[in-house]
Amino acid sequence: MNLTDRENGVILISGGLDSVTLLHSLMKYPETNIYPLFVDYGQKQLDKEIESVRYFCDKLKTNPIKEIKIEGHPVIKNDINYIPFRNMTLMSLGCAYCQELNGNSVYMALVGGTPTPGASGYLDSTPLYLEYSRNLVEAMTDDSESDNPKYKGIEIITPFFQSRSKADVYRLAKSLYVELDKIWSCCSSSDERCGKCNSCVEWEALKKIVS
Repeated sequence: MNLTDRENGVILISGGLDSVTLLHSLMKYPETNIYPLFVDYGQKQLDKEIESVRYFCDKLKTNPIKEIKIEGHPVIKNDINYIPFRNMTLMSLGCAYCQELNGNSVYMALVGGTPTPGASGYLDSTPLYLEYSRNLVEAMTDDSESDNPKYKGIEIITPFFQSRSKADVYRLAKSLYVELDKIWSCCSSSDERCGKCNSCVEWEALKKIVS
C-alpha cells in the first residue's frame, strides 16, 4: 500500500457522528484513497464503537480498517467523558500509520463552532491545541530540506473545525443519508444509550435543534 497524492491519507474514526459523517463526505470523491484507523484505548463503549465503524466501512467499501489497541491508557476517575491526551494520542497514531503508508494527510473530525448543550470544551479541541499540534507534526515528518529526504510532510486536516458546529455536522449527516441509528454516541458499555453522559445529552440536544 503506497499513498502518493494529497487526497490520500488516514481518517481517525470512532463510530460517532463526526467521524462517520466525515468518512461519508470523503468517500463521495472517487479519487480519494482513505484508510480508516480505529483505536482501542480501553473505552467502555469499545464494542459498540467498533460495531459502528465496521458497519459503515463495510457499507462504504473503504480500504481495510486498521485497528490499534493501547494497553493501560490513563483515565480520570469519576469522569467517563474525559480521556487524558486522547486527541494527541490519536493524532500521533494517525501520523505514524500515515507515514507507514507513505501518505501525507490525516483527517480528524474535530468540530468547532457554537457548542451544543451537553458538550465538553476540552483543551485538546481548541484552536491553540490544533495550531501547536500541526507545528509539531510538521517538524517531525517533513525533512524535504535535508540532504537525503526520506519522508514527506503530513498535514492534519480538520474539515469541520473552522466552519461547522455540531448541529451543522448533524445536518450534513442527514443530507448525506447517514444512518443515524447506526452511529454510537454514548460513553457507557450498555447495549442501549445511557441518556446521562455528555454524549447522550448532546445527542438529544442536537435532535431538537435540527428538527
